Amino acid sequence: MKFTKTAFRSAFKEDNQTLVWKLAYLKLGHTPTKKEVYSLIGEVINPQSSKLINKAWAIANSSYRKNRIEFNNAFYWNARGAFRQYDIHYYREKALRMLRRLISEPLTNYTKIANFGHTHLYFCSPIYGHGDYNKVCTCPLNGPLATDANGNKYDPQAAWCEKVLNLSNRIYDKKREAYDKAV
Repeated sequence: MKFTKTAFRSAFKEDNQTLVWKLAYLKLGHTPTKKEVYSLIGEVINPQSSKLINKAWAIANSSYRKNRIEFNNAFYWNARGAFRQYDIHYYREKALRMLRRLISEPLTNYTKIANFGHTHLYFCSPIYGHGDYNKVCTCPLNGPLATDANGNKYDPQAAWCEKVLNLSNRIYDKKREAYDKAV
């Protein structure tokens, strides 16, 4: 492979940053810097529009571009139309952390128990419920439908949230009984 303006232009047009950097290496004879790649793009392609200038800057600063793409890919539309950044495992871990906190800490005014909302499982005050301004949003309830052994449709995410809710209520009830006996 050798450096040609045609190959360089086609790599730039295809948005192939690896090939652009490789061709810049072949042209310069050493590992290029971001500034050298940007100036080489300016010499060979001579971008006039702001779109091409931004593309040249993005290819030259590929680490920034990679981080930006990863950032954009972290967000997606869910069934309700809102952005959600994390996957189900993150929310389940968050719910389990809140359960561990409920187990380990004594009852206070800031104790949170599991409670179903319209779209998520929340950990909120047992007194204020879903109206708690300081609630913690955990698992979404609109998971993919699966079928059980009888062929009935069910939501495995909602079933998992139901188990967390029952466990949270049992823990809270036991702590409340022990507190009432002590007082």
